[in-house]
Amino acid sequence: MKNFKITSLLLFAVFALSMISGASAAHVNGTQVVPVHKTVNTHLNAKFTINVIGNPSTGYNWVPQYDHKYFKLVSSKFTPSSNKIGAPGVQKYVFKAIKKGNANIDLKYLRSWEKKQPTNEIVYFVKINK
Repeated sequence: MKNFKITSLLLFAVFALSMISGASAAHVNGTQVVPVHKTVNTHLNAKFTINVIGNPSTGYNWVPQYDHKYFKLVSSKFTPSSNKIGAPGVQKYVFKAIKKGNANIDLKYLRSWEKKQPTNEIVYFVKINK
C-alpha cells in the first residue's frame, strides 16, 4: 500500500511538472499552441510505444492523427495513477510500423465537442527503416 501511494504521488508530480514546464506538452504562446517535437526511430513491422500523461475525467483526451499507410494502432490503454475518481494517469499507445519511410504521429490534447484548438500537442517524427 505504501508503494502504491508513493507511485501515485510520483506520477501526479510528473504530470504536474510536465504541465508547468511543457517538457512533454505543447507550449502556449499567447493563444497559439506551439507543439513539442520528438523523434522515434523504428524498423519495418516493429511495434513501438508512445506514453502521454492525461486525465480523461476532465473531458480532455489525447487524439492521435497519423497516416494509416505508415502505422497501425495496435492498442490504446489509459492507466490511472490511483483508484480514486478523477485521477490522472498514463495513456499508452502501441503502434506498428507498416511501411518504410518517414511520417508523423500528431497527438492533440482536446475535448472532442469543443471547436477551439487543443491545449497541448506533441508531434512525433517517426523514421521507419528496413
